[in-house]
Amino acid sequence: MGLFSLYTLGIDLLPQLIYPEIRVRTWVDKQLSKWFINLPGVAAAQVGGGLVREIQVLPDQQRLVALGLSLEDVIKALKQANVESAGGRLYMPEQEISTRVKGRWQRVEDIAMAPC
Repeated sequence: MGLFSLYTLGIDLLPQLIYPEIRVRTWVDKQLSKWFINLPGVAAAQVGGGLVREIQVLPDQQRLVALGLSLEDVIKALKQANVESAGGRLYMPEQEISTRVKGRWQRVEDIAMAPC
Protein backbone atom coordinates (compact mmCIF):
# COMPACT_ATOMS: atom_id res chain seq x y z
CA MET A 1 0.00 0.00 0.00
CA GLY A 2 1.35 3.43 -0.94
CA LEU A 3 1.91 6.33 1.38
CA PHE A 4 -0.34 9.33 1.28
CA SER A 5 -0.63 12.70 2.96
CA LEU A 6 -3.80 14.20 4.36
CA TYR A 7 -4.17 17.96 4.57
CA THR A 8 -6.98 19.97 6.10
CA LEU A 9 -7.69 23.52 4.98
CA GLY A 10 -9.36 25.49 7.74
CA ILE A 11 -11.75 28.27 6.89
CA ASP A 12 -9.69 30.58 9.10
CA LEU A 13 -6.94 30.48 6.46
CA LEU A 14 -9.21 32.00 3.82
CA PRO A 15 -9.93 35.73 3.40
CA GLN A 16 -12.82 37.03 5.48
CA LEU A 17 -15.97 36.92 3.38
CA ILE A 18 -19.49 37.77 4.42
CA TYR A 19 -21.84 35.45 2.56
CA PRO A 20 -24.70 33.22 3.64
CA GLU A 21 -23.36 29.90 4.94
CA ILE A 22 -25.27 27.86 2.35
CA ARG A 23 -23.77 29.95 -0.48
CA VAL A 24 -20.23 29.44 0.86
CA ARG A 25 -20.73 25.67 1.21
CA THR A 26 -22.12 25.47 -2.34
CA TRP A 27 -19.12 27.41 -3.69
CA VAL A 28 -16.67 25.15 -1.84
CA ASP A 29 -18.47 22.02 -3.14
CA LYS A 30 -18.73 23.16 -6.73
CA GLN A 31 -15.63 25.31 -7.26
CA LEU A 32 -12.90 25.08 -4.64
CA SER A 33 -12.95 21.30 -4.20
CA LYS A 34 -12.78 20.83 -8.01
CA TRP A 35 -9.72 23.09 -8.11
CA PHE A 36 -7.96 20.92 -5.52
CA ILE A 37 -8.80 17.69 -7.37
CA ASN A 38 -7.09 18.99 -10.50
CA LEU A 39 -3.79 19.58 -8.69
CA PRO A 40 -1.08 17.03 -9.51
CA GLY A 41 -0.93 14.28 -6.91
CA VAL A 42 -4.33 15.04 -5.35
CA ALA A 43 -6.61 12.00 -5.41
CA ALA A 44 -9.62 13.37 -3.53
CA ALA A 45 -11.02 16.44 -1.85
CA GLN A 46 -13.69 15.99 0.80
CA VAL A 47 -15.84 18.86 2.01
CA GLY A 48 -17.36 18.88 5.47
CA GLY A 49 -19.33 21.23 7.68
CA GLY A 50 -21.46 24.16 6.76
CA LEU A 51 -25.07 24.18 5.66
CA VAL A 52 -26.00 22.18 2.58
CA ARG A 53 -28.75 23.52 0.32
CA GLU A 54 -31.87 21.41 0.52
CA ILE A 55 -35.04 21.32 -1.56
CA GLN A 56 -38.04 19.63 0.02
CA VAL A 57 -40.51 17.82 -2.22
CA LEU A 58 -43.99 17.57 -0.70
CA PRO A 59 -46.14 15.24 -2.84
CA ASP A 60 -49.92 15.62 -2.96
CA GLN A 61 -51.17 12.46 -1.18
CA GLN A 62 -54.57 12.48 -2.92
CA ARG A 63 -52.94 12.75 -6.33
CA LEU A 64 -50.56 9.89 -5.51
CA VAL A 65 -53.52 7.68 -4.59
CA ALA A 66 -55.37 8.69 -7.78
CA LEU A 67 -52.30 7.77 -9.87
CA GLY A 68 -51.74 4.52 -7.99
CA LEU A 69 -48.32 5.63 -6.76
CA SER A 70 -46.69 5.33 -3.37
CA LEU A 71 -44.31 7.70 -1.65
CA GLU A 72 -41.56 5.12 -2.28
CA ASP A 73 -42.29 5.37 -6.04
CA VAL A 74 -41.74 9.13 -5.89
CA ILE A 75 -38.51 8.77 -3.88
CA LYS A 76 -37.15 6.15 -6.31
CA ALA A 77 -37.99 8.28 -9.36
CA LEU A 78 -36.38 11.37 -7.82
CA LYS A 79 -33.19 9.47 -6.95
CA GLN A 80 -32.92 7.99 -10.45
CA ALA A 81 -33.35 11.39 -12.12
CA ASN A 82 -30.87 13.24 -9.86
CA VAL A 83 -27.54 11.55 -10.52
CA GLU A 84 -24.04 12.91 -10.99
CA SER A 85 -21.09 10.61 -11.55
CA ALA A 86 -17.38 10.72 -12.18
CA GLY A 87 -16.48 10.86 -15.85
CA GLY A 88 -12.82 10.03 -15.33
CA ARG A 89 -9.62 11.96 -15.86
CA LEU A 90 -8.35 13.61 -19.00
CA TYR A 91 -4.56 13.37 -19.25
CA MET A 92 -2.75 15.93 -21.40
CA PRO A 93 0.87 17.02 -21.49
CA GLU A 94 1.56 19.05 -18.35
CA GLN A 95 -2.10 18.89 -17.28
CA GLU A 96 -4.63 16.47 -15.82
CA ILE A 97 -8.32 17.34 -15.66
CA SER A 98 -11.06 15.45 -13.80
CA THR A 99 -14.38 15.20 -15.57
CA ARG A 100 -17.90 14.66 -14.25
CA VAL A 101 -21.20 13.73 -15.82
CA LYS A 102 -23.58 16.39 -14.53
CA GLY A 103 -27.09 15.35 -13.72
CA ARG A 104 -27.85 16.98 -10.39
CA TRP A 105 -30.63 19.49 -10.18
CA GLN A 106 -29.67 23.11 -9.74
CA ARG A 107 -33.11 24.71 -9.43
CA VAL A 108 -36.59 23.79 -8.23
CA GLU A 109 -37.75 24.07 -11.87
CA ASP A 110 -35.38 21.21 -12.78
CA ILE A 111 -37.27 18.90 -10.43
CA ALA A 112 -40.62 19.93 -11.90
CA MET A 113 -39.38 18.96 -15.39
CA ALA A 114 -38.01 15.56 -14.29
CA PRO A 115 -39.66 12.56 -15.97
CA CYS A 116 -40.90 11.16 -12.66
